[in-house]
Amino acid sequence: MIAALLFAMLAQDRAPIFPDLEEARVSRRCTRSGEDITVCGDPGQKRYRMGEIDPRFEPRPLRPNFTLPGGGKGRVEAVERTVGGVSAPGAMVTLDIPIGKKPKK
Repeated sequence: MIAALLFAMLAQDRAPIFPDLEEARVSRRCTRSGEDITVCGDPGQKRYRMGEIDPRFEPRPLRPNFTLPGGGKGRVEAVERTVGGVSAPGAMVTLDIPIGKKPKK
């Protein structure tokens, strides 16, 4: 049933969806002229080029030191470890957490 519908759709005589490339032409004026196909556009590639990057998107330096709530401090480091005779990258996180009562001021 579905195959019969597909064949019926293929057999219809109608205009093609996409025109031939010979019919399309680039016009400098971009005006409509009857039933002709007019393609308007800029032949230059300027619109595809990226402009200057906004300073807020520039890469910032990494700050491996951070503070924790309650007076603690932390640090992140990249290290290279040897595991089974093979070097592998790794990361170390060091936390300095104060334990006990806070000192009196």
